[in-house]
Amino acid sequence: MAWWNAGARTWPQASLSVPNPDELPQSELPSDVIAAIYPMDAPPVLVGHYKMKGDPGIQHPKASSIDYPNTPCIYRWFGETELTSAHLISL
Repeated sequence: MAWWNAGARTWPQASLSVPNPDELPQSELPSDVIAAIYPMDAPPVLVGHYKMKGDPGIQHPKASSIDYPNTPCIYRWFGETELTSAHLISL
């Protein structure tokens, strides 16, 4: 589950590492699951161990994975309250 996606309201929107998210229920997430999603007023956080696919990018302004096995990357944080792709550097 993409626990950082504060805008997720359905199972496919909250999915992560699911081969075909369209096969998930299209129903609304239960309120307890929505309550566990990282809130928009929380400080920014970077995580790993999600083995993201594609080009490195910021998944959410408050939380993002920087684990891209095919394209290593780093994030240069300057104290901003929201993560920005301008500070994400591919190596």
